[in-house]
Amino acid sequence: VGAYAAQQGVSKLGFRAVAMASMALMGSGAFLLAQVPVHGSYLSSLFPGLLLLGLGIGSGPVAAISAALSSANEAEAGVASGINTAFFQIGGALGTAVVSGLLVSQAGGSSAPAALVGGLQAGFTACVVFAAIGLCVALTLLRPLPQPASATHGGGRPGAAR
Repeated sequence: VGAYAAQQGVSKLGFRAVAMASMALMGSGAFLLAQVPVHGSYLSSLFPGLLLLGLGIGSGPVAAISAALSSANEAEAGVASGINTAFFQIGGALGTAVVSGLLVSQAGGSSAPAALVGGLQAGFTACVVFAAIGLCVALTLLRPLPQPASATHGGGRPGAAR
């Protein structure tokens, strides 16, 4: 759902706005998940955070791919896509390592529910920090591309100049 909405968002608002919304959704979802109590229910404790997190995770790659490919010419599109994919995979692996390391260290090797929830809360708190960093990066580094002369007369790629 997030990816489909992001496609429309990139066309109408540009990749910068979609990237910022994606980071805000992921951060909000992770924040809610970091507050989950030990004996919470799925519908009231987990579902809202998972919904927001999922929407953000779904829309993030769409904005990243749009940003990477909109600044590359046709001859360099494959290289831009490959670099984007490589960084996406490396970032995912490093993020997973950091978050799971925090989770395990906070749980202290215990399988007690309170320890496991404490570990999950620490992991999701790290996700909030990562999302805040991503939001700052999207805000400061993703700049609108200059609009080609043909774009002012109805030509150009949608979303590229936003």
